Amino acid sequence: MNAALHNITPDAAEKASALAEIAEIRARLDLLQNQVLGSMAQPGTALFPREWIDRITDLVAMEWGMSAADLIGTSREQRFTKPRFVWVWLVKHVGNYSDVKCASRVGYADSTSVLHARRRVEMWREANADFRAVTDQLLQIGRVIRAPAAAAPAEEATEEPGQ
Repeated sequence: MNAALHNITPDAAEKASALAEIAEIRARLDLLQNQVLGSMAQPGTALFPREWIDRITDLVAMEWGMSAADLIGTSREQRFTKPRFVWVWLVKHVGNYSDVKCASRVGYADSTSVLHARRRVEMWREANADFRAVTDQLLQIGRVIRAPAAAAPAEEATEEPGQ
């Protein structure tokens, strides 16, 4: 058991580095989005509106090597089941997305399918340490994506005395 512990530190450092890099990329994307905010015909809308849930959809799709459209599509092929279940579990844990919204987003008939998906993921997590590690990592990244962007520091007004 002690022999395996030397591998934990590099993995944790790599994950921390990856999370920091993702946070930096997200900050740059949010900055770009804020720069184009209101530049279209509709004031107050972004040029490329992206919600956190779209970013999480891309994350899960990328992890399983499929398109986001396939992930949240209505196909019942077996190869889409596990990633779709993970997406449902992740969205619920990251943003407390409602079961009804999850169901409508992935084409389930009702919210009981969402409940079933979350239960299956929990069962898989208990039975498989590798799967648990992957979903834990997705959960960490998802929370970084969901977290509000750090507010830009306000520029301090420099007034000269007597003015």
